[in-house]
Formats: sequence, C-alpha cells, structure tokens
Amino acid sequence: MTQAMQSLLDEIYNEVIPMLGRGKVADYIPALASVEAQQFGIAICDNDGNISTVGDAHVPFSIQSISKVFNLVLAINHYGEELWDRVSCEPSGLPFNSLVQLEYENGVPRNPFINAGALVISDMNQSRFASPIWRCVILSDDCLKMTKSLLTAMWQILNLNTAPVTPLLHT
Repeated sequence: MTQAMQSLLDEIYNEVIPMLGRGKVADYIPALASVEAQQFGIAICDNDGNISTVGDAHVPFSIQSISKVFNLVLAINHYGEELWDRVSCEPSGLPFNSLVQLEYENGVPRNPFINAGALVISDMNQSRFASPIWRCVILSDDCLKMTKSLLTAMWQILNLNTAPVTPLLHT
C-alpha cells in the first residue's frame, strides 16, 4: 500500500486516540463485554491485496452487526433491485431490535440494518445458498474475486495461519 495511505491511517489514528474511553463498551453483549475500551485499529486492503494497518488492527474481534453489510452485498449481487421488494431502505427512528414499526409496515422491515431487515436478507441468502452445492455456485467473477479477496484479507489481518477461504470459493 502506498505511503499516502499509511500516512492517512496514521493521521486518523492520532486524531481518534484522545477520544478513546469516552464511550462505554456494550457489556450487555457477551462477545463485547471483555473488550478493552482503549482498543482501536484500522485495516485497509486495496484492490491489489496490499494491506495497511494502524493500532490494534491485528487483535481479533467480534464483527457483530458489520456482518449485515457483507450479507447485504451478497444478496444485492444475487437479487439486484428485486431485493428492495422484501426490505425497504428508510430510516426506522427506532431501536435496531424493535418490532413495532414492522407491524405498521405490513411485515416489510424499514431497512436491512435493523434486526428484522437483517433477518429478511439472511433468509434470502439462505434460500439461495442453503444447498451444499452453494460451494460450487457460479457467482459473477467480480463478486467471487471480491469475496475471496475480502475473506483472505480478513484472515491475513487477524494473523490466522489457516484460511478456509480457498476450499469454499473456487475460481
């Protein structure tokens, strides 16, 4: 990765460090309860697979709701605009786990990032990829390369020696 990218990451890191500790760790979520409040890191992987990191980027962590983004990208790549027939893309104005608005919206969640919306997206992906044959499903080359690169980079960033990506995704 370029020196410019590393300089940018360093600049962001230095700007954020004084703010650490101002918030509160979500200790009501078991996977987050033991996380150090001072922990902060960034990892960037460019299109060529070059990785730049700063701070605690090599510390494994629970991705929690970040997984909703990966799930949504997978669904969009398969369903395209049809996806928005099952889940909307409007702000809810309510907590992420509220079901109140779902009742008023005739069962169509407001967006894919609230729990009800994420469940719809997961259902769509599960319906598409539930069969063991999904490992051999033909995805667009770009989607397949992006997914493989993303997962490989995540394993590299976490310094894991094994990468189960290769047997799951065939190019």
